[in-house]
Amino acid sequence: MKLQHLLLFFLFAGVYSQSENNATSTVTNSTSTATKVVTYVPDCSLRNPTCNDRGVCMSDGSCRCWYGFFGYSMVPGLSWSFGSSIDNCYLSTSQLSPYNVQLKQLRIFQGIIFGFITLLMAYRLVLEFWLTSAKGSGAVITKYSMILLFILCLWQTVQCGDFFGNFGNLSPKGYYVLYYFKDNLLLFVFSALLFHWAELYHEAIRKMKREEMLKKIKPDYEPHLTVEDILLKMSYVSKFRFAYVFVCGLSFLVYVGIEVIELTSRSQSAWKAYIVFYFSFYTAVWILFSIGYVYYGIHLLSIIPAVMQGRIKAVMALTGLFSLFGVANAVLNIIIQAEPGKNTINIKTLYALYALVWMMAFFSLNIFMPIWEWHLWFNPKVIRSMRRTSHSHTPNSPDSEAPNSPDMQLEVLPREGSNF
Repeated sequence: MKLQHLLLFFLFAGVYSQSENNATSTVTNSTSTATKVVTYVPDCSLRNPTCNDRGVCMSDGSCRCWYGFFGYSMVPGLSWSFGSSIDNCYLSTSQLSPYNVQLKQLRIFQGIIFGFITLLMAYRLVLEFWLTSAKGSGAVITKYSMILLFILCLWQTVQCGDFFGNFGNLSPKGYYVLYYFKDNLLLFVFSALLFHWAELYHEAIRKMKREEMLKKIKPDYEPHLTVEDILLKMSYVSKFRFAYVFVCGLSFLVYVGIEVIELTSRSQSAWKAYIVFYFSFYTAVWILFSIGYVYYGIHLLSIIPAVMQGRIKAVMALTGLFSLFGVANAVLNIIIQAEPGKNTINIKTLYALYALVWMMAFFSLNIFMPIWEWHLWFNPKVIRSMRRTSHSHTPNSPDSEAPNSPDMQLEVLPREGSNF
């Protein structure tokens, strides 16, 4: 009997021991499974090649989401990721509070300030074509500058319809094209303003064709400084304008590069390097543009009689402010993009960037329609007087000024001493 009890005891002990081993194995397997979930490795090339059409699938298997979009992970303890360890771009700022409200307010702000200046520029451009149509020609450089400025203002206004495609009104790729091309447009507008500014010097020189006129306007004029000498200096300095045109062409290639890198590059290091190069390029260009403009502007101003410097000084000051704010805009961008992919752009910084571009457009507008003379530009009687002046102008006269130039247009205004 004792032997039977002893056998039953050992049998029970063996069964209990086996059950304990199975339980331990189950816990170990569960822990192993949990560990596998935590160490989940992203692979967008297999699971999500398009990154939800909101980013680029990188070579390391993660998604580089475009601006304003973020990835989401189901791993316990991790919600959405701002880094590069997720293989999707499910979320956008339009889904996150309070960012969605702040971005809507930013879009409204952008639409109002640029919509206002776009309407003003459209009015001035229509007026320019209406005035010059009376004589069948006009100042080509002036029109070209106005058209570029109008495109810039309209370009910025259109962007208020969305924010990098986060609200679904524009595609992310389309918005990137609009956003980056703005940097080219600013350079194009500045170069056009330079040509317009240089044209003012040529108009002043045409008034100085005879030495007697020079003596009358500038009593201390030295006879050995002939009009031909001045024209020679003008020709030398004016060549500097074409350097701006060359840089504008080069900037377009840089723009094409940023679009290709931003929208297609699968290399994180290449993307970061080109972002830094892009904004460094524009920062260097604006600094060099500003220095060259001030240097040659002062040089040219010294060869023009003081009586003729009024309008030229005003245009020079406004163009100088344009370049100064261009430098500020470029420097702010390079500060923000010093470490692409790590720093998030503050909403207040976006307001500052839009405000800087708006100020540049505003200074340009004042070259063609000064704010201190808006009451005259919107006066129907003054506009009709400009039109009559255009009708009475003789376009074939080589010594006459174009009626669409501010000097000629505002000579009909009921005041004296206008610089425009």
